[in-house]
Amino acid sequence: MIKKILAVPLFLFLAFVTITAVLPLFGIKHYVVASDSMSPTIRRHALVYVNTRGKYEVGSIVALKSAGYPLLHRVVEIGEDYIVTKGDANDTVDPEPFPHKDVIGVMVFQIPLIGILFQSRYPLLIILSAVLLFIVGRQLYLEIRKKGE
Repeated sequence: MIKKILAVPLFLFLAFVTITAVLPLFGIKHYVVASDSMSPTIRRHALVYVNTRGKYEVGSIVALKSAGYPLLHRVVEIGEDYIVTKGDANDTVDPEPFPHKDVIGVMVFQIPLIGILFQSRYPLLIILSAVLLFIVGRQLYLEIRKKGE
């Protein structure tokens, strides 16, 4: 019974970890979104995967080197040696254009809210606690249901 309950979440967790570990070999990095500047397209705590070898154009969402941590914004203009970006939730474009060399890559896909695990120091402990809580809750539910019959 416990094996069946653990099989699916464990498989999904292992698949997620494996994919996240292998993607950098293909030039794809992951980042956690720290603000809502790209809402509603990308919300805070999303895990965003960025292709460091991808080409960008006007309308692309790119990761940029900015003040020690990556900035994720949409390209609104491309010049010969710069790009202008803007967050979807912002009213104005970013104050300074970015040189092309500051572009880390183009967003490929995102997983909403999963970035919370990557912001924690103990993601494995959090996941294991959630699985354990699920197992205990399910067992309690089954025991209560048996006694009611």
